[in-house]
Amino acid sequence: MGSLAILSGPAGGVVGYAETTFDKNSRVPVIGFDMGGTSTDVSRFAGEFEHIFESTTAGITIQAPQLDINTVAAGGGSMLFFRSGMFVVGPESAGAHPGPACYMKGGPLTITDANLCLGRLLPEYFPHIFGETEDKPLDKVASLRSFEKLTQEINDFLKKQSLENKTEYTAKSKEDVGLGFVRVANETMCRPIRALTQAKGYDTSKHILACFGGAGGQHACAIARSLGMKEVFIHRYSGILSAYGMALADVVYEAQEPCAVTYEQANFQQIDARLKVLEIDCHRALKQQGFKSAQIETQPFLHMRYKGGDDESDGGDDDEGHTGNNNYHDDDNSKCDGGAENDDGGNDDGADENDNDDEGIYENSDDIAAADENDYHDKDSFGEEDDVMVLVMF
Repeated sequence: MGSLAILSGPAGGVVGYAETTFDKNSRVPVIGFDMGGTSTDVSRFAGEFEHIFESTTAGITIQAPQLDINTVAAGGGSMLFFRSGMFVVGPESAGAHPGPACYMKGGPLTITDANLCLGRLLPEYFPHIFGETEDKPLDKVASLRSFEKLTQEINDFLKKQSLENKTEYTAKSKEDVGLGFVRVANETMCRPIRALTQAKGYDTSKHILACFGGAGGQHACAIARSLGMKEVFIHRYSGILSAYGMALADVVYEAQEPCAVTYEQANFQQIDARLKVLEIDCHRALKQQGFKSAQIETQPFLHMRYKGGDDESDGGDDDEGHTGNNNYHDDDNSKCDGGAENDDGGNDDGADENDNDDEGIYENSDDIAAADENDYHDKDSFGEEDDVMVLVMF
């Protein structure tokens, strides 16, 4: 089970929001937004779990069925830098030790510190587990002190640039700087969502944003506004939704084999016969675990690619029982690998983490406009068309 256990935590989150957010009647697709301390995982659910069969993580190619999850190095613990006039978020993380500056263990500035200074985190609602003795509250003063130093560095840079270019500059406040880093992080997290929707022909605005993870609630509304999404769903177990999803997940047994035949009418009988053999194998394995035939659901699929190409596509059965993707029916050059998947109604696959080769996400300091007080607390006034409805489950 080694390959299937890779990134199983994010996969549990997908099952969690799929079971608790997706409405089978309205069938409005859902975007999962799982923001933790080091990274953010995003995925899409529209009634079926979206799979990939090959992924590359840290330069290593993994050929195993996985849920289609995009991961970026932006989270609550992502460190903040000012480099060459750019605001940089991550990919380095402060981790749990020493953690953000507000943990009072000598840690660096992070997104958590920015949210704390902007009033989006309230220390009185957190347990007293911080500091060297682990009995202190979050220290907002420590975060503000670190932001004062960084703000001074930024203003000195802007002043020097203005003198060299003979232009005027406006000094930035700690709030301007904190909000600038938050905006950079938000854009970082919007990119994989666009890759899962717009890049595949889906309208992002016609999705629900299911927000979970330890830091997700601090950024959910801003992410939704940036993407034109109107509804945000926050589950009452949002902080532990991945674990909750694992408890809700069904048992899955997968079997696959290469068949390397052209997908055409002449080979359909051979393909169906091999799928039947795999189905029998899966049923046998699940029955050995105590499941009855009535509890087992079969989902056959074909894993195909064009001859000479690297891009892959998978297709399931259509209503007439023909297996595969119709786009390949009249192309002699397509190849396929056959496989069959059996479960008792759900899924608990591993997840894909897309490699992020960027040194960080950048935004020019000159582009960060001064924001009013409402901006700091994420309470901008919107027109009627820009309202975001937040549903919190208690």
